[in-house]
This record gives sequence, structure tokens and C-alpha cells, in this order.
Amino acid sequence: MPDPSLHPRQHPISAPSHPKQYRAIGLVYGRYYPSGDFSQRGILTTETGGIVESVLLGQMFSLLKQHISLDQPHFWVVYPRLRDKDDHLHFQLAGIWEPEKLGPGLTSSPTDQTIPPPQIDHPYFSIRGEVVFVSQARKTLIVKIRQSPKPPSKRPLFFKVKIHGVLKNADGTVCDRPLRHFWDIQATLQKDQLILENATDLGPMQRRGPARKPFRKKQPSGDNGSSHRPIKKPVPSQTKPVKRRVF
Repeated sequence: MPDPSLHPRQHPISAPSHPKQYRAIGLVYGRYYPSGDFSQRGILTTETGGIVESVLLGQMFSLLKQHISLDQPHFWVVYPRLRDKDDHLHFQLAGIWEPEKLGPGLTSSPTDQTIPPPQIDHPYFSIRGEVVFVSQARKTLIVKIRQSPKPPSKRPLFFKVKIHGVLKNADGTVCDRPLRHFWDIQATLQKDQLILENATDLGPMQRRGPARKPFRKKQPSGDNGSSHRPIKKPVPSQTKPVKRRVF
């Protein structure tokens, strides 16, 4: 039973913990239809007419069996992904946002004032990562998201999210150099496509690589301590002229 003294958070998606925090998360109101009885795979149908293939994460599978009815729509916390094999949008269902029913949806103080309260007819997505592809003609872009490795000693994993729209500068002009920059993007869902609403360029990516030694031109030998030996010029052969006898 939730504590009535606690204030519900206005939005399940918290503000970024640091300026260049990678993430791809959204909030969608809809109904989940499993492919079988309590199957972890199925489809999510939204109030706006969207149908997106989805999969339930492990903790959600046990929650649905005990506390959640699939006969009603819910606010779903989802992780969007671009499925490489068919270039389609795919959801990982990570949670349900019902603070009036579920205790974990509450916090001791109001937070996330910068994010508006959820609306049934307006799905919300926060996409933060590196833009690696842009097509101005097709008005599409692809953002690469880095996942935190578990355990931290392992190399990080990456996935991609496809968004429809045009990246623009702060003055409203089309950004002509958006690649290899970190972008903070807010998007919504129309049918089975993510649509760009707002985007902020947070600057170029920092590339890390092995340090290269500066190029130094070889110096000729001399008094500078160079270990290179001087090149000897070939000595012309000193042969004596042959005298011919005259008979």
C-alpha cells in the first residue's frame, strides 16, 4: 500500500545525471497482447493506432502474473531499439507507470519538473547519444547508444535507434554537420515510427585513441650526437693509362 504522505513523481523518466548521459527510454500508453499465455513476446498497441513488436524483460514477466491485468491499457516504460534484421522499431517493456497502485512509482519529493506530466495521446521518448547517420532527403537519422557494461570491467555494448525528422541548429536552420556529435533528442511515436520533436546539439564526441609520436625528420651526422654514420662518396677508380707500342 503506497504511503499517502509521499508525493508521486510527475514522470517516470528522470532528468539526465550528467550532460552526456547515453539513454533511449520512452513512455507509451497502450495495451500489451502476448503471443501466447503470459508469453514474454508479443505486440504493444497504442491509443494512437501504433502496433510495435515488444518483449517483456525478466522483472516485468513476474509482475504481470501477480499484479497487472492485461485486459486494460497501461503506461508502459519502454526501451526502443532498431532491429537490424528488418530495420523496424522494437520495444523492450521495462516497467509500468502507475504510482497510485504501485509503491515503487513514488518518491519523497516532487522531481523532474522539466518533463511534462504524461499524456495518454502523446507518447514521450528521450534519446541521448551519438548521431552516426543522417539522410536529409528521407528525413531520417540514426543515433548510437552506449550501454553501461555489466560488470564494468567488460567492454560497453552499443545499439541504435532510428528517428524520423531533421536536425536543426539553435537558430532554426538545418544542421549541415550533425555527425559525430552528441545530441539530446525528444521524440514521440506515430504508428510504428519515432518522430523528432526537439533536439539539442551537446557538442562533438571526444575520440580516444593511442597517442602518436610526433614525426621527426632524420638529422645528418655531425656534432649533434646523431648515431647515423656519414655516407661515403664513391672514390673514382685511379687506373694507370696503358701505353701502346708503336712498331
